[in-house]
Amino acid sequence: MSEVARSMIIVWGKACALCVLLMSFSGGISRTVGVEYLQYPSFALCAAAAVAFFLSSSHMATAASRRVFGGLVLGLSLVWCAILLCLQWLSVSDGAIAAPLSFAFATCGRLVTLFVNIQWNFHYSLNPVRQAGRLTAAATLLAAGLFLCSQLLDGKGAAVFVVAVLSVSCVLNLLLVMREPLMASLPTALSAIEAADRNAGVSSQSVPRTRFLYFGTRVVYGLSLGLLLCLASTVTAPMAQKPMTTVICIVILVLALGLVWLTGKGGIASCYAVSVAPLISALLIALAFLGSSPGSLFGLLVVFAELAWCAQNLFQLPTYRRMTAMNPATFSYREYAAQIIPYYFAVAVFLPMVQAIVAAGGIRLVVLAGTVLFVVLFGFSIGAMVRHGLQYQPASGLGPDDEPEGRMAASRAEFEQLTPREHDVLALLASGYSRPYIAKTLYLADGTVKTHIRHIYGKLGVNSQDELIEFVRQAARS
Repeated sequence: MSEVARSMIIVWGKACALCVLLMSFSGGISRTVGVEYLQYPSFALCAAAAVAFFLSSSHMATAASRRVFGGLVLGLSLVWCAILLCLQWLSVSDGAIAAPLSFAFATCGRLVTLFVNIQWNFHYSLNPVRQAGRLTAAATLLAAGLFLCSQLLDGKGAAVFVVAVLSVSCVLNLLLVMREPLMASLPTALSAIEAADRNAGVSSQSVPRTRFLYFGTRVVYGLSLGLLLCLASTVTAPMAQKPMTTVICIVILVLALGLVWLTGKGGIASCYAVSVAPLISALLIALAFLGSSPGSLFGLLVVFAELAWCAQNLFQLPTYRRMTAMNPATFSYREYAAQIIPYYFAVAVFLPMVQAIVAAGGIRLVVLAGTVLFVVLFGFSIGAMVRHGLQYQPASGLGPDDEPEGRMAASRAEFEQLTPREHDVLALLASGYSRPYIAKTLYLADGTVKTHIRHIYGKLGVNSQDELIEFVRQAARS
């Protein structure tokens, strides 16, 4: 399997998984089946399952365990699809059967979307840092397009669409996992990634703080998203009002996807693409859903927030996989679980409370709180992407993000005048990384890094990072 084929698979797989998630947030799955999908007791059960998964994630880092995990998720998705089709095609009127079946439907579906998204986050964490923006933007735009496609269908057609999209995501994930041994020569192979991470020069002193801030942010987001879902669910999300407008929005998303795929292959274009993709997606979805009352879009705020957060999360995965110095599989599993566990608990706890506030006539308070929370989440996600792109994404360096030439060159005679710490800084500078990234990775003060860079420039006779990269490149070739 080529790197291009892998890239296309992970974009389609993640987009399909995200589409199902967006449909659940917008009430699309509930409308499709005619059964309430937002059942807060099921959230409590899924939270317990997610906690168990989090605690056992360190034992699931082997290739064999990933294959078993992928097969189990595919099997669970088939069970959920069978329940969905059963509810759609068969009229279950017996309350003794309907209630447990609808609860099983909500719980099983929630677990499937949890586990399949966890596995796609693992695949995304292995992406080259310079390609992270492009692949993230592509998945975001494609997920938005698929979500709008679901709005053109209803009844049995919508049910088939959900089954098809989820099945494609699970099958593609299992395909990637099963073909891991055949992709050992790719730069995104797990063995290559682990070897590169070991040589990344991340200071052990920086790891605890980085882990605390990174995983802590995920916990806060999970709690916030759960509360936003509870608030937004008080207003029924609308259906797309005009099919022709929806089709036009889908065409625009496809054109944007093509533009990103062809032009956002690295550098600043990739950063722009990933920052703009959720904005374009949210705007087009709002345009397709906009009816006579703009207030009806309140029910979609959680969809917009998830699009923005998912984009920044996928964008950051390769960088923080390295900076947290964790096994890639364990890192990916735990970072997604860190979001979803508080999210499940938040919905289980807050949903009855919000419903009680609405019943008491507090709908305006709920709408105000939901709007403010959405603005904070959406703005934070976009701002985090911009900051990450400016500070932690490598500029034009020596090659792929784990290019060893910087370290090779630093061992040549021309560089013997550099101190060991200056060698470390040189390796990252030559790979295109910025001063803030170097400071965080090597656990140095920004002023200290600035001093090291000034000494390196002086000793090598260069005046800028671009000159340094070219100097190292020429030295490596000589």
